Amino acid sequence: MYFVAKRRWTGMSLKAVGLLGILALLLSLGFTALKANAGAGITVTSTTLRLSEVPVVSGTGYTANERVDLWLTAPDNSVKGYGYVFADPTGNFSGFSYTPPTTSGQTFSDVAAQSTNMAGTWYVTARGDTSGLSSIGSFTVIGATLAANVSNLNGDMETITYSGGNFFAGENVALWLTDGNGKVLSLGNAYATNSGTLPSLMDNDGNLITTLTFANDGLTGPLWLSAHGNASGQTVIASITGS
Repeated sequence: MYFVAKRRWTGMSLKAVGLLGILALLLSLGFTALKANAGAGITVTSTTLRLSEVPVVSGTGYTANERVDLWLTAPDNSVKGYGYVFADPTGNFSGFSYTPPTTSGQTFSDVAAQSTNMAGTWYVTARGDTSGLSSIGSFTVIGATLAANVSNLNGDMETITYSGGNFFAGENVALWLTDGNGKVLSLGNAYATNSGTLPSLMDNDGNLITTLTFANDGLTGPLWLSAHGNASGQTVIASITGS
């Protein structure tokens, strides 16, 4: 013979069970939401940029419609604000970039100097204001480049062909020669193109003028060509092939 114990459910017990059930459901939903947002991240469209170019950023896994603040960390660990964007109803955003607003009297180069103004590895951080989620991406800003070679000799007159890249868009660039004994000869100034390349001057037919001609008054080879970006502060030196 055996007995079955019966439990009497009071109103208080039923309420307690109900509360526990609701709590379990809320916890389950909370963990589900946390799991979905744990994959929040950002990507940068191009991981290699030239000076003054800005990254194009996309993000996923943020809270729907929340504001996402972004900032850049430079190679010297200085921090620059990079605007903000709102996530869409699925918690994503795409194709975001930010250029600092201009003020009266600022040139394009002045504005460029406020963005990616030094070569090296940069980081972009995106933080959701509501979710508190942060993601970090990286990109590399490459420094200025320069190449030159002797293309013509005519008595004391010497002509070199040159090219450069990755300067600030439109910036003024000083050019000079240095010979094997340290003698310096100024070649004047040039302007970078809107894509940061040298040269930018064109002839009457619309062709780039890629040469510089100077009087070789006692210069001793080998020769080096230097270019200094007056807005970016970059100086790059190239050995002149054939000098």
